[in-house]
Amino acid sequence: MLSLTTTTPQYPSTLIPLMSGQHLALILRERQGAFNIGVRETTDPGPGEILVKVRSAALNPTDSKIQKRGIYVNKFPAVLGSDGSGVVEKVGEGVTRFDPGDDVFFHGAYDDNDLSTFQQYSIVVVDFAAKIPDSLSYDQAATIPLGISTAAIGLYGKVNGLGLVAPWKHGGHGKYRGMPIMIFGGAGSVGNYAIQLAKMSGFSPIITTASLKHTSYLKHIGATHVIDRYLAPSALKQAVERITTAPINVIYDTVSIRETQEAAWQLLGPQGRLVLTLPSVIDKQSDDRRGIVLTNGNPHTEDNWETGRQLWVHLARWLEKGDIVPNHVETISGGLKGISAALERFENHRIAMQKALFLEAKQGEFVVSQRPIPAPGPGQLLVKIYATGVNPVDWKIQQSGAFVGKFPAVLGEDIAGEVVDVGQGVSNFAKGERVLAHANWSNDEGGFQQYALTTAAFTARIPVNLTYDQAATVPLAFDTALVGLYSEVLGAGLVPPWTPGGQAKYSGSPILVIGGSSSVGSYVIQLARLSGFSPIITTASRIHEDYLKSLGATNIVHRHADSNELKSAITDTTPVPIKVVYDAISLSETQQVAFEVLAPDGTLVLTLQSIIKEGKKIVATYGNPHIAENQVLCQAAWSHLEKWLHDGIIKVRPP
Repeated sequence: MLSLTTTTPQYPSTLIPLMSGQHLALILRERQGAFNIGVRETTDPGPGEILVKVRSAALNPTDSKIQKRGIYVNKFPAVLGSDGSGVVEKVGEGVTRFDPGDDVFFHGAYDDNDLSTFQQYSIVVVDFAAKIPDSLSYDQAATIPLGISTAAIGLYGKVNGLGLVAPWKHGGHGKYRGMPIMIFGGAGSVGNYAIQLAKMSGFSPIITTASLKHTSYLKHIGATHVIDRYLAPSALKQAVERITTAPINVIYDTVSIRETQEAAWQLLGPQGRLVLTLPSVIDKQSDDRRGIVLTNGNPHTEDNWETGRQLWVHLARWLEKGDIVPNHVETISGGLKGISAALERFENHRIAMQKALFLEAKQGEFVVSQRPIPAPGPGQLLVKIYATGVNPVDWKIQQSGAFVGKFPAVLGEDIAGEVVDVGQGVSNFAKGERVLAHANWSNDEGGFQQYALTTAAFTARIPVNLTYDQAATVPLAFDTALVGLYSEVLGAGLVPPWTPGGQAKYSGSPILVIGGSSSVGSYVIQLARLSGFSPIITTASRIHEDYLKSLGATNIVHRHADSNELKSAITDTTPVPIKVVYDAISLSETQQVAFEVLAPDGTLVLTLQSIIKEGKKIVATYGNPHIAENQVLCQAAWSHLEKWLHDGIIKVRPP
């Protein structure tokens, strides 16, 4: 929604001497070459033309693509720029609408150097020029031509458009009242004008996709509904269906990348037509009666000339009345000399996108779609994800909608990858380091995508002895074990092993871990060993006995043992009552067994809600380090995690 212009495209004449009848221009001397300031002859206008001293020239992504990619222009040296405004110097034969001294704006052409705008003087075809209303500046006027021509030709052009009845024709104003239209990319220059023209044509509702920060502005210029541009296709379809049940037979995709084309095609009605600004990637079936039109906003072509001419006849009046309002403008300093650096912004400031796996709705489906790569804020890292853990909680969220309040949602709590950027105040991590992290419940931080933000406090370096896949199994399980044992709010309130006197503090005290071979259970055993618990009794399948003993378990009881069998095994192992039981499974049957073997003054830690209503102390733990109750505890533990993993004090669960 922002257009770049360069004002008064001049250059110090003392550096390049000019003779009478010459002017300066920004010249691209070869395909994909560099821009240079050079001298051109100033030609006189022919019939139906005017000579304009350019005061402002708008910069478009097309100009950058021509220079960087070598497309559209085949004759060099070339002068680019198609949008301009300035003062009439001379008028050609037969011109009656303009006089020398008039302030005008115009649509130039980058395939004819005399008609291009990145120079001090341009020849202008009067059919595509208009006087600047008093309410507009040169800069504002210069941003209009290409954007509105592309929008108008796409809607009203007979060859490169839909051939709709234009609002300047008899009966055209309001003709499509009650008919829905959808515009992808409403906040762009073309989308901005497509919305306004659709309003003049009477379309309703006018639905557009855009970043939601532009909602107020887009509704001001005529959009009736603004939908988040980052919605997954099925979520987008649901949003549209909530707005209208009528078929959408007119869609203008001003973005026209693969993702928007495919989303638009899915939404298009059975008799519909889709306008694109880039070549189609749609796999259109032979029996599909719907149409696709690739538009071209250049009014100088034979196919577009008449539509462009009629548009420009009415454009000044529409601007004066406020029926059409220009884009917001950012002015670039430096005149001709500043254009080259400004065009780089179209390349460098393009929103970087990534693929993400979205859960579309509560109890919905997972779909792959695009979303922007976020930038790290204070205390955050941006991590390129190479591995992510998949946990039962992700399935539970999909089935029940628990924990997540806003959809579509990016899930995934376990992240392993490479740091690609660091936020303000982060001094203990650097770009290129391998890290694991516990993600938060937000789309910018979820693990089911290519890039995610992580909180530095809950991020640790991956030791050289671990792979990304191994590291990605650690965060959630480790934190759930940690909080359940040491939190005073969501756990047993034990003294952590890194605090003074904490290591081996519980020597001689038994602990029971239900489900020792589970992800959480394996870390409970290892932390219990650090805290000095002995014996460490766990339930598991016998096939895991050697592995669990390598972690620190002293006694393995078969996981199908009932309460009597478990009590007998505990009595045979220790006479000391068990005051801490961690049930890492927490099904109804394991909860009941755990409760029965727990000492009267003991604590039972569960990973699910308790089915036992009264009696001994029971705590349902929650291993999210980002909530207030867990932040201090987890931050302290994460400061030790890298060393523990490196030294083998904490071992990852094998695949």
